[in-house]
Amino acid sequence: MEIERTEVERLVIVTGGSSGLGKAILEALNAHGQDQLLVNIARRTASLEQPLNAGNQLLNISANLHESDNIDSAQQALSQLIAAHSFKEAFIIHNAGQVTPVGMCHQLTDVSAIDNALRLNVSSVVALNATFLQSVPAHCAQKVLLISSGAGRGPVSGWAVYGATKAALDYYAQVFHQENPNIPCVSLAPGVIDTDMQATIRAQDTDNFPPIERFLQLHREQQLQSPKDTARRIVRYLFSATFGQQVIDDIRHHPAG
Repeated sequence: MEIERTEVERLVIVTGGSSGLGKAILEALNAHGQDQLLVNIARRTASLEQPLNAGNQLLNISANLHESDNIDSAQQALSQLIAAHSFKEAFIIHNAGQVTPVGMCHQLTDVSAIDNALRLNVSSVVALNATFLQSVPAHCAQKVLLISSGAGRGPVSGWAVYGATKAALDYYAQVFHQENPNIPCVSLAPGVIDTDMQATIRAQDTDNFPPIERFLQLHREQQLQSPKDTARRIVRYLFSATFGQQVIDDIRHHPAG
């Protein structure tokens, strides 16, 4: 990644921005404003369907956030990128995550799979957020958004690992708010979205995921939210005056437009 020194109005960092909701969020951010530096941290490069808005730039930091050394490298690259630019405000959106391993508690014996989920869903968030806090100048307005899930707010059979990681994000957001009351931080449930994660959920069976029928029905009846509409709603909320008033929130509590 080549870093060209520039001055922009806003820096926005999105993890997992190469597909699904993350890519849709980058698209919505690009459509929302101008003079922004949009940064994707993911294994794959993000590319937008629409041309970049006036003054907008898109940079990619290549990192597999399942791997500790890749998280270290992403932290270094992010710190260097922030140091190389000046901006008035900086946002970070922790979107990358996985739903696997799925299974009943007695089936969850694969320590490597469990560790992978914890590293991507929790460890990378905590580490990258610390780098963000340390690197962004204190005079810049800042916002932190964690993409959480309703799965972390009530038990779901088969989601012991996934739900635990999302509950961890909710707790982390509350501690963050306590330590940094002047930086708006929200752990946001985005609803049930038609992404690859939902396809993974539908590929399960009742032995390891008893609520499977609910998700199959949502798909059959076309009741899943689209990534594009959800992303637009999230970005609208991110820029609203109400962002941060509730640390633990759900996008469905906010008007669609």
